[in-house]
Amino acid sequence: MVKRNIEFLYPLSLGIISGIIISLLDFNLTSIKNILPILSSTVSITSIIIGFLATMVSVLISLTNTKVMERIRNAEANETLSWYIKEAIIIGLIFAVYSLILHMFDGYKGKVSNLLLAFYVLFLTYFISATYRIFHIILNILTSVLNSPPVQAVKDEESFKTNSSNIFRE
Repeated sequence: MVKRNIEFLYPLSLGIISGIIISLLDFNLTSIKNILPILSSTVSITSIIIGFLATMVSVLISLTNTKVMERIRNAEANETLSWYIKEAIIIGLIFAVYSLILHMFDGYKGKVSNLLLAFYVLFLTYFISATYRIFHIILNILTSVLNSPPVQAVKDEESFKTNSSNIFRE
């Protein structure tokens, strides 16, 4: 139970800690050279990662009838898995929008600039941690699926058989 709590809380905790460190070290937006290209790249990379997460969801949907997914449901971890995916996507969207908003504050100095950078680092760390967590979990699921014995496939002809020789008769 403690391990699951740590797993659940560490992305946000790391984000908050890194934001506080940046705030205390008194860095600001003008401390970073080429901040505008960095912000633009942040939006692009975040969008790519969100797209990859969405693709991973479709892969998980295709695995719903596997023994691995049955074990996940039996352990009541399917809601946790869903939340981890949602969390990574939501924080990614927030981070991308925040990065776009930061473009307007280029050249700001002082405490406001320090807080803006601290929140940027907080969102960055939170997003990277949440993304790492869900990638790690899903790759473990895929590894389990690949290592599990193959499921016996039903022949197409057998799946369409009926008790009656003519399905249109009453």
